[in-house]
Amino acid sequence: MSRLDAAMTRFNKAVERLEAAAVDRATRGREVSGLHAQITELKGERNRLVEDLNASRSECDHLGTLNERASERLAGTIEGVRQVLAEG
Repeated sequence: MSRLDAAMTRFNKAVERLEAAAVDRATRGREVSGLHAQITELKGERNRLVEDLNASRSECDHLGTLNERASERLAGTIEGVRQVLAEG
């Protein structure tokens, strides 16, 4: 093999490595872009979940208040019935 042939072989291998590196870099760039999109989507989902959680907590607090009121009214009614039965 002549020196020119050897140089051409080395040159072709270098070009192949450069092409492979460029493809690898482009692939990683697309993967990173895809990851950024997923992160953005997950952040949006997290925000929606936080809003849902806050609404659920508020509803739970409201239901707790209603439960306390109903319990107090029921206790008063039971006491009233006991008094009526005790008198009768």
